[in-house]
Amino acid sequence: MPNYEGTTENCGKKWIIPLPNEGFPGEIYSSKEIIDKILSSTNGKKNCDCMWHYKSCKWMLVERKGIGKLKKAIEQLRETYKEAKNKNKNVMYFLVIYSGKDKGGKEWNAYDIKDTKDSPTGKVIWNKRSTRGKPVEIDGKPIWAIKEEDIEHYRKKIEKEKNIDEY
Repeated sequence: MPNYEGTTENCGKKWIIPLPNEGFPGEIYSSKEIIDKILSSTNGKKNCDCMWHYKSCKWMLVERKGIGKLKKAIEQLRETYKEAKNKNKNVMYFLVIYSGKDKGGKEWNAYDIKDTKDSPTGKVIWNKRSTRGKPVEIDGKPIWAIKEEDIEHYRKKIEKEKNIDEY
């Protein structure tokens, strides 16, 4: 089974994405670097896989999970966000990189991936438990989603549309 932990290789080479108004992040931190350099302490909590710092001084928190583990991904993003906020980091974006086709179990009954125009990736994590359903948010900001195998296509599309240089 492959290791999906937020390594420097994954965070910087495989998973990195540009944003239409931000370009590519200027700084990239893996899960270990988040603990050592950014947050300085985890208080025994699990952090997300990556943190990206864009030139506008906005941060993105990134978690990679299989489609059947969306609840865990949301929890890890929320925990890291609390710690980052305490360190005065301007976290404006949240991203779940997902894989797999497992749509069974309790977690899938609660969360889904939905298409939206309100995300640069075109998808958000959706809470199916609310009365009419709604995007899952952290501090009023939706959690975007992208399938791992679609990252390269997304990257090329944004680079072409926005004339962003490759990372």
